[in-house]
Amino acid sequence: MTAAPRPGSAAAAAADRPPVPVRVGQRSRPTPVCGYLAGLLLMVLLGGCGGHGDDDSATDYGPPAAVQAWRTAVSSAIDTVNAVQADLEAQAVGSSGQATGQNLAAAAVELRPRLQRAAAVLAQVEPPPALAELQLRMLRLVLCRDQALALTEQAWDLERTSSYAQARPLYEAASGQFETARELAQAVNDGLAEVDQALAGTHRRRLVS
Repeated sequence: MTAAPRPGSAAAAAADRPPVPVRVGQRSRPTPVCGYLAGLLLMVLLGGCGGHGDDDSATDYGPPAAVQAWRTAVSSAIDTVNAVQADLEAQAVGSSGQATGQNLAAAAVELRPRLQRAAAVLAQVEPPPALAELQLRMLRLVLCRDQALALTEQAWDLERTSSYAQARPLYEAASGQFETARELAQAVNDGLAEVDQALAGTHRRRLVS
C-alpha cells in the first residue's frame, strides 16, 4: 500500500485547503457548459449598458422580482457546492486521521458528478445582465473544484502505479486549482451578500411606503 503523502507535501496541502466557475495539467473532456461560458462572458460585457430608469423599487442589479428569481434559481447549485465541500473535508481524512491522495481520489469519484450537476444547473440559469459576472464566477468556482478533483484522481493513479515523485506535479496543479477555488468562493460570497443586502433594502422600502 502506498504511504500517505508526507506532512507538508503538495497532496496534504491540497487536502488542507478549502477546495474553488480551470484548466491545469492534463486536459479532461470538454464540459457541456463551456459554450455557455462564452455567452455568459458576452452578457458580462453588455451588462453595463442601459439602466434601470427612475423606478425607485429597482436594485442595482435589476428589478427586485428578477433578482429574487435569480437568487432562488442558483440556490440549489450553491447548496450542492457547500455539501460537496463538507463531504470532501470529511472523506479526505480516513481512519488514519491524515489526508491522503488515495482518500482524495476516492472522494473525487463520488463528488465530481455532483459538481458537474451543479454546473449544469448554473448553465440553465439566465441571469439579469448585472449579475452575469457573479454567475460566471460561480460557474468557474464549480469547474475549478471539479478540475482539482480530476487532477487528484490522476495524481493518485500515477503515484500508485509509479511513484510520488512522478505524481507530485499533478498534486501541485490540483492544489493550485483548490486555491483558485478558495479565492473565487470568497468573491462569490461577497457578491451574494451584496445582492441579498440590495433585496433586503427593497423589502424595507416596501414596508414604509
